[in-house]
Amino acid sequence: MSDDGSASAAQSRAATSSTGPTVPAHAVESVLTALASEADVAALDALLAGPDLRHLSPAARQAMRTIGHTLAEARSRQALLNAIYETALEITAKRDREAAIRTIVRSARTIVGSDMAYLSLNDYATEETYIHTTDGVVTSAYRSLRMPFGTGILGAVADSDVPAATRDYLADESVHHIASVDEAVRAEGVRAILGAPLHVEGRVIGALLVADRYPRSYDHDQASTLNSLASLAAVALETAQLVESLHHSLDQARHAEAESRRHVTDLQRLERADAALVSALSSMEGLSRIEAEVATILGTDVQMVTADMLSGARTTAGHDARRLSELAQESRRTGEPATGDLRPADQRSTDPEANSPAQTRMTTTVMAAVVGDKVLGVICASGPLSALDGLILQRAATTLIAQLLFDQAIAEAGTREQSELLDLVLAEDATGPSLPVLQRKLAEHGIHVEASLAVLIVDSQEPETAHAVVARVVHETAAGVGLVASHRGHVCALLPSEAPSHIGTEISTELQRRNVAATVGCAGPGRGIASVRDTHERAHRLARALRLLGREGEVATESMLGSVGLVLGAQDTALHRAIVQDTIGPALVYDTEHGTSMAPTALAYLDANRSVAATAARLHLHQNTVRQRLDKLDRLLGADWRDGTRVLDVHLALRLWQLSHL
Repeated sequence: MSDDGSASAAQSRAATSSTGPTVPAHAVESVLTALASEADVAALDALLAGPDLRHLSPAARQAMRTIGHTLAEARSRQALLNAIYETALEITAKRDREAAIRTIVRSARTIVGSDMAYLSLNDYATEETYIHTTDGVVTSAYRSLRMPFGTGILGAVADSDVPAATRDYLADESVHHIASVDEAVRAEGVRAILGAPLHVEGRVIGALLVADRYPRSYDHDQASTLNSLASLAAVALETAQLVESLHHSLDQARHAEAESRRHVTDLQRLERADAALVSALSSMEGLSRIEAEVATILGTDVQMVTADMLSGARTTAGHDARRLSELAQESRRTGEPATGDLRPADQRSTDPEANSPAQTRMTTTVMAAVVGDKVLGVICASGPLSALDGLILQRAATTLIAQLLFDQAIAEAGTREQSELLDLVLAEDATGPSLPVLQRKLAEHGIHVEASLAVLIVDSQEPETAHAVVARVVHETAAGVGLVASHRGHVCALLPSEAPSHIGTEISTELQRRNVAATVGCAGPGRGIASVRDTHERAHRLARALRLLGREGEVATESMLGSVGLVLGAQDTALHRAIVQDTIGPALVYDTEHGTSMAPTALAYLDANRSVAATAARLHLHQNTVRQRLDKLDRLLGADWRDGTRVLDVHLALRLWQLSHL
């Protein structure tokens, strides 16, 4: 060893001996490295207890241990803060309130390191708090707990402003216990519970809790962490409530805007409907134009039915009139459209099975056109209608009223004019000086003074209905040519017609459909206006004769009444000819076409008091031949020609034919 080396060693020994044992530099360095590398407390304690640091003073050792514990606590707090921050970020990204709550409950369980976590909400109406969301809870009884305020840890936290905890719930006598709750706690295996209140706008709205299935004491940091998470939950709930409120306000604003737009659209549609209805009314085209406009506006089939169409079994609108009348009366009472099912007329039948509920029925909306308490008519629209369409239908009913009142005024004026004109025609001096005026007025109704003119008399106890029916049938059947007027207690029609019985039959059929008792007498045609007075009297006698004979609802011409007709028109050769043709015409035609003797056989049979043997002897025929001819006559004249009241009519017609060589 050199002298220099010896000197250094000597100095070192001298220093050691004078100051005592020293700590190796590498040992101190390892402790500092452990502290810098965030080693846990156990690892630090192991280093401090190592042989290299055996000479470290107790004060230095404690200082290093304190530094390690302080750093560990700082790291733990930082981890908690980071976890809370991440939870805050996660719930901020949630748009759904329930999803945010689930995130907070899950985070509380994870961060505190508990077996379960749950969040309760307060029900101030019942003064209870109930579990809303859970994480880690296994029993349904625990998930559905409801606790009165102030009971248990859950009820205590939900009713206070501070956190609460218990190390062992069932053994904790400071807790207000409820037997049913204790059973649920025991079934779930819960021992320790820590809870923090949820505050929103200074009010406790619930609680956030964690629980463990073993006795556990929660430290300050854990309580503080749960309290922070509870604050986050409260903010999330408050934010969700605010967002929901904003959404609700926005929805209300949108709804109000949509309603406003719809209202404007409805008003515009009503305005267009009013304009169209006014245009239809002012067009003077009548009900058909109004009906077409309403159908176009509503976009459905529409039919207008006047009051006189509502009587009877069906209406011209094709509906069951009884049901239609019921709906019309309902609309009259309420002033609004009435909706019901109607069966079309073409499905109605006399067969009871055919009128079963299984038949197709149409949903129809009916609006009555009412003046005072009287239904003037109805509007029928196919299908149910919206509220707006119902308003349009009400406006259409007002238009229908205006049209019907106008038509009624025109009809009444026309009726008065036609009644006055008929009085002039039936006057004794009709062909006198007033003839030119009469001729001009009749021409306005399509009647020429030299034409063949027929008269129809309708005798009824309901003259107004009878007049309306006659006017309508004449309008439809005779193209409106003719006069119709109420005259001396009956309805009279003057027509340029060669076959008035056809129109009379139409009138009688319509009156029967309306259950109106009436008889119809048809006379003529007569030549020119000079014959009308006599023709009118004859038609009147026929109608009266039908009533006297008890033949209500029938139509009669003089030829149709047979022997009665002969009495009513004894001197009328043309009438005689008509009676023969109407009564035995088919037999005469058959004889002419086939060269047979059906008419002579019939006369001989009736002259022989309907004896086949006497008839055969008179005609020099075999009885079987007579029977064959009688069978043929049954087919030609009808099986009742030789029975009952027809015998006299047929016998007299045969006698007229024989005497007149017709």
